[in-house]
Amino acid sequence: MHSLKKAVEANPEKEIILFSDASHFNQSFQPNKIWQKIGSKNNRAFFSKKHAKRTSVMGSIDPLSGRLFSMTTEGSVNKVFFSGYLDYLVKENPYKKIYLVLDNAKYQNNNEIIEKAKMLGIILVFLPTYCPNLNLIERLWKFMKKEIVKQKNFLIISDLNLLISEFIRNFVEGLFEDKIKKLFNFNFQIL
Repeated sequence: MHSLKKAVEANPEKEIILFSDASHFNQSFQPNKIWQKIGSKNNRAFFSKKHAKRTSVMGSIDPLSGRLFSMTTEGSVNKVFFSGYLDYLVKENPYKKIYLVLDNAKYQNNNEIIEKAKMLGIILVFLPTYCPNLNLIERLWKFMKKEIVKQKNFLIISDLNLLISEFIRNFVEGLFEDKIKKLFNFNFQIL
Protein backbone atom coordinates (compact mmCIF):
# COMPACT_ATOMS: atom_id res chain seq x y z
CA MET A 1 0.00 0.00 0.00
CA HIS A 2 2.85 2.38 0.80
CA SER A 3 4.40 1.89 -2.65
CA LEU A 4 1.03 2.75 -4.22
CA LYS A 5 0.86 5.86 -2.03
CA LYS A 6 4.36 6.93 -3.14
CA ALA A 7 3.48 6.43 -6.82
CA VAL A 8 0.36 8.60 -6.49
CA GLU A 9 2.15 11.28 -4.45
CA ALA A 10 4.79 11.52 -7.20
CA ASN A 11 2.14 12.11 -9.87
CA PRO A 12 -1.04 13.54 -8.24
CA GLU A 13 -2.28 15.27 -11.39
CA LYS A 14 -2.33 11.95 -13.26
CA GLU A 15 -3.12 9.36 -10.57
CA ILE A 16 -5.47 9.09 -7.60
CA ILE A 17 -5.95 6.46 -4.91
CA LEU A 18 -9.46 6.12 -3.48
CA PHE A 19 -10.58 4.00 -0.56
CA SER A 20 -14.15 2.98 -1.26
CA ASP A 21 -17.06 1.26 0.45
CA ALA A 22 -20.77 1.58 1.11
CA SER A 23 -22.38 2.44 4.41
CA HIS A 24 -25.99 1.84 5.34
CA PHE A 25 -28.16 4.05 7.52
CA ASN A 26 -31.41 2.69 8.93
CA GLN A 27 -34.47 4.76 9.68
CA SER A 28 -34.74 3.15 13.09
CA PHE A 29 -32.06 2.69 15.69
CA GLN A 30 -32.28 -0.84 17.07
CA PRO A 31 -30.47 -1.17 20.40
CA ASN A 32 -28.86 -4.50 21.20
CA LYS A 33 -29.53 -4.05 24.91
CA ILE A 34 -31.63 -1.68 26.92
CA TRP A 35 -31.62 -0.96 30.66
CA GLN A 36 -35.03 -0.99 32.28
CA LYS A 37 -36.69 -1.99 35.51
CA ILE A 38 -37.32 -5.74 35.83
CA GLY A 39 -40.88 -6.53 34.86
CA SER A 40 -41.47 -3.20 33.11
CA LYS A 41 -42.25 -3.04 29.42
CA ASN A 42 -40.16 -1.17 26.90
CA ASN A 43 -42.10 2.02 26.18
CA ARG A 44 -39.81 3.28 23.40
CA ALA A 45 -41.23 3.00 19.90
CA PHE A 46 -39.04 1.36 17.26
CA PHE A 47 -39.81 0.52 13.68
CA SER A 48 -39.58 -3.15 13.00
CA LYS A 49 -36.92 -4.05 10.47
CA LYS A 50 -39.76 -5.01 8.17
CA HIS A 51 -41.08 -1.44 8.09
CA ALA A 52 -37.91 0.61 8.54
CA LYS A 53 -36.37 2.11 5.43
CA ARG A 54 -32.69 2.35 4.64
CA THR A 55 -30.41 4.81 2.89
CA SER A 56 -27.07 3.65 1.53
CA VAL A 57 -24.11 5.84 0.71
CA MET A 58 -21.41 4.64 -1.66
CA GLY A 59 -18.32 6.69 -1.00
CA SER A 60 -14.64 7.01 -1.81
CA ILE A 61 -12.06 9.08 0.01
CA ASP A 62 -8.75 10.35 -1.32
CA PRO A 63 -6.61 10.34 1.85
CA LEU A 64 -3.93 12.52 0.25
CA SER A 65 -6.26 15.43 -0.54
CA GLY A 66 -9.18 14.63 1.77
CA ARG A 67 -11.57 14.78 -1.17
CA LEU A 68 -14.79 12.76 -0.84
CA PHE A 69 -16.84 11.28 -3.69
CA SER A 70 -20.27 9.87 -2.88
CA MET A 71 -23.60 8.72 -4.26
CA THR A 72 -26.69 7.98 -2.19
CA THR A 73 -29.57 5.59 -2.79
CA GLU A 74 -32.62 4.55 -0.81
CA GLY A 75 -32.28 0.83 -0.29
CA SER A 76 -29.16 -1.21 -0.85
CA VAL A 77 -26.13 -0.87 -3.09
CA ASN A 78 -26.09 -3.45 -5.88
CA LYS A 79 -24.09 -4.23 -9.01
CA VAL A 80 -26.08 -1.81 -11.21
CA PHE A 81 -25.70 1.06 -8.73
CA PHE A 82 -21.98 0.35 -8.31
CA SER A 83 -21.51 0.29 -12.08
CA GLY A 84 -23.00 3.80 -12.23
CA TYR A 85 -20.73 4.82 -9.37
CA LEU A 86 -17.67 3.81 -11.41
CA ASP A 87 -18.91 6.05 -14.25
CA TYR A 88 -19.31 8.89 -11.74
CA LEU A 89 -15.73 8.45 -10.44
CA VAL A 90 -14.31 8.62 -13.98
CA LYS A 91 -16.38 11.73 -14.73
CA GLU A 92 -15.14 13.41 -11.53
CA ASN A 93 -11.50 12.46 -12.20
CA PRO A 94 -10.98 12.91 -15.94
CA TYR A 95 -7.61 11.91 -17.36
CA LYS A 96 -6.52 10.32 -14.07
CA LYS A 97 -5.53 6.75 -13.43
CA ILE A 98 -7.79 5.65 -10.56
CA TYR A 99 -6.70 3.05 -8.01
CA LEU A 100 -9.87 1.98 -6.20
CA VAL A 101 -9.24 0.15 -2.92
CA LEU A 102 -12.24 -1.90 -1.83
CA ASP A 103 -13.44 -4.95 0.03
CA ASN A 104 -14.74 -8.13 -1.56
CA ALA A 105 -18.48 -7.37 -1.56
CA LYS A 106 -20.24 -9.31 -4.33
CA TYR A 107 -21.64 -6.19 -5.98
CA GLN A 108 -18.10 -4.90 -6.62
CA ASN A 109 -16.07 -8.08 -6.96
CA ASN A 110 -17.67 -9.85 -9.91
CA ASN A 111 -16.78 -10.36 -13.57
CA GLU A 112 -19.09 -7.63 -14.93
CA ILE A 113 -17.69 -4.96 -12.61
CA ILE A 114 -14.09 -6.07 -13.08
CA GLU A 115 -14.51 -5.85 -16.88
CA LYS A 116 -16.22 -2.46 -16.66
CA ALA A 117 -13.44 -1.13 -14.42
CA LYS A 118 -10.83 -2.29 -16.94
CA MET A 119 -12.77 -0.62 -19.76
CA LEU A 120 -12.88 2.65 -17.76
CA GLY A 121 -9.20 2.43 -16.83
CA ILE A 122 -9.87 1.90 -13.11
CA ILE A 123 -7.52 -0.43 -11.27
CA LEU A 124 -9.40 -2.34 -8.58
CA VAL A 125 -7.35 -3.22 -5.51
CA PHE A 126 -9.20 -5.72 -3.34
CA LEU A 127 -8.34 -5.86 0.33
CA PRO A 128 -7.90 -9.16 2.13
CA THR A 129 -11.12 -10.69 3.41
CA TYR A 130 -12.27 -9.55 6.88
CA CYS A 131 -9.92 -6.57 7.05
CA PRO A 132 -12.22 -3.52 7.18
CA ASN A 133 -9.66 -1.70 9.33
CA LEU A 134 -7.44 -1.41 6.23
CA ASN A 135 -10.10 0.56 4.36
CA LEU A 136 -9.72 4.22 5.37
CA ILE A 137 -13.30 5.12 4.42
CA GLU A 138 -14.56 2.88 7.22
CA ARG A 139 -13.20 5.51 9.62
CA LEU A 140 -15.37 8.15 7.95
CA TRP A 141 -18.49 5.97 8.11
CA LYS A 142 -17.93 5.34 11.82
CA PHE A 143 -17.45 9.08 12.46
CA MET A 144 -20.48 9.93 10.31
CA LYS A 145 -22.77 7.51 12.13
CA LYS A 146 -21.56 8.81 15.47
CA GLU A 147 -22.24 12.40 14.39
CA ILE A 148 -25.62 12.07 12.70
CA VAL A 149 -27.41 8.98 13.91
CA LYS A 150 -26.68 9.19 17.65
CA GLN A 151 -29.23 6.49 18.47
CA LYS A 152 -32.16 8.35 16.91
CA ASN A 153 -35.33 7.09 15.32
CA PHE A 154 -36.38 8.93 12.19
CA LEU A 155 -40.13 8.96 11.63
CA ILE A 156 -39.62 10.07 8.04
CA ILE A 157 -36.75 8.69 5.95
CA SER A 158 -36.29 12.12 4.36
CA ASP A 159 -35.17 13.46 7.79
CA LEU A 160 -32.35 10.91 7.84
CA ASN A 161 -31.50 11.66 4.19
CA LEU A 162 -31.29 15.38 4.99
CA LEU A 163 -28.81 14.75 7.82
CA ILE A 164 -26.70 12.54 5.54
CA SER A 165 -26.65 15.24 2.84
CA GLU A 166 -25.77 17.94 5.39
CA PHE A 167 -22.92 15.86 6.80
CA ILE A 168 -21.47 15.23 3.33
CA ARG A 169 -21.78 18.93 2.44
CA ASN A 170 -20.13 19.95 5.74
CA PHE A 171 -17.36 17.42 5.13
CA VAL A 172 -16.71 18.79 1.62
CA GLU A 173 -16.70 22.37 2.98
CA GLY A 174 -14.05 21.38 5.55
CA LEU A 175 -16.08 21.79 8.76
CA PHE A 176 -14.65 18.58 10.23
CA GLU A 177 -11.10 19.22 9.05
CA ASP A 178 -9.34 18.86 12.44
CA LYS A 179 -11.13 15.61 13.29
CA ILE A 180 -10.68 14.23 9.79
CA LYS A 181 -6.91 14.77 9.70
CA LYS A 182 -6.63 12.34 12.59
CA LEU A 183 -8.83 9.77 10.85
CA PHE A 184 -7.15 9.62 7.44
CA ASN A 185 -3.55 8.62 7.40
CA PHE A 186 -1.50 5.67 6.30
CA ASN A 187 -0.40 4.79 9.84
CA PHE A 188 -1.01 1.08 9.53
CA GLN A 189 0.92 -1.79 8.11
CA ILE A 190 0.09 -5.20 6.78
CA LEU A 191 1.86 -7.95 8.69
